[in-house]
Amino acid sequence: AAVAVALSLSWSSEVVAGFGLIGAMLVPVFALLDDQSTATGTGFVALVFLGAAIVGIHRRWDVLLIVAGVVSAPQLLTLVYQEGEPAQARVLVVAASFGLLYLGTGIARQLRTAGHQLDGIASAYAGGNVALTLFCSFVFLEGDARGFALAAAAVVYTAVAVASWRRELELSALTTA
Repeated sequence: AAVAVALSLSWSSEVVAGFGLIGAMLVPVFALLDDQSTATGTGFVALVFLGAAIVGIHRRWDVLLIVAGVVSAPQLLTLVYQEGEPAQARVLVVAASFGLLYLGTGIARQLRTAGHQLDGIASAYAGGNVALTLFCSFVFLEGDARGFALAAAAVVYTAVAVASWRRELELSALTTA
């Protein structure tokens, strides 16, 4: 994956980046065709997604960003669904990492967008983050733990909205929606 990133950046090739990064994200799927998802495999997908997001946002490669989300999200959702309740700490960490990655991708994409309008890809990642947070909270947690998790998520969204209020109204609206 690292070689693909280096080559894609030096050659300015979204196709090379796609083959390397998306291909690396698909490795856990094919490695575990007859078995369940693992936190380690899904954590690897999160790291590769981070690389895809950085390259995609930096180079403004929309297709890479979209495909990275389409490939990574089902793997996380499969892990979450298979884990169920009570969740092990490592699965909670992977789910929280994906949530922060998706939120960060939405924020970075919106900040990189020219003009004063909401970006569709940024909105999809920020909205996907909210849906992911709700899904994981309801699958993994119950009672007070669920309430604390949702309150923590609300604090993060509020902090981003307040921090961006004066500088980037669209980003503020994106995180409060």
